[in-house]
Amino acid sequence: MSIQFVDKTDVKAIMEKTDSTHDTIITSMIQYVSKNMETYCNRSFKKESRTEVFNAGRKHYFLSALPVDTSVALTVTLTGTAQTINSHYYLWDDLGMVEFITSPTDTTPKAVSITYTGGYAEASSVLAVPDDLKHACIEQVIFLFRRRKDIGLSSVSMPDGSINVLSPNDWLKSVLGVLNHYRLPARQR
Repeated sequence: MSIQFVDKTDVKAIMEKTDSTHDTIITSMIQYVSKNMETYCNRSFKKESRTEVFNAGRKHYFLSALPVDTSVALTVTLTGTAQTINSHYYLWDDLGMVEFITSPTDTTPKAVSITYTGGYAEASSVLAVPDDLKHACIEQVIFLFRRRKDIGLSSVSMPDGSINVLSPNDWLKSVLGVLNHYRLPARQR
């Protein structure tokens, strides 16, 4: 199932829309925008258990799903050997980073395996992401909804000149500002 940062009722409330005529398209747009936001941010937002595998030889390993749930056991192995938290590595849960106390000398590909639970919980098909992400999703969905018939339009010619228009597939400036706050750098595997 697709992820959703907001529910259609959140979007419809801002649009002051009370009918159900466009509910299906609004829900579809919410899922589309939410997934694109996740892709742009280089991370997974849905809370679930996952295993990530990395090449050895580095001291720092960045996880793809934040926040890391510290109430669930984290398993870190190096070339098949279980590592102990605070003895072999530290977890910086706010950064989603596992830091080895000493740099592993082994540089074997895919030798570091980290199993953890991370992301935001889901309730009624909507992820409990922070409010600024919810609002950014609503803004982008409303923009996309209002411009849905203009896909492909990049400028409008008028008698006194032309006007360039923002494509419905571009991020709004305010949305981009929020997304950049949550965006993770490209990760090394």
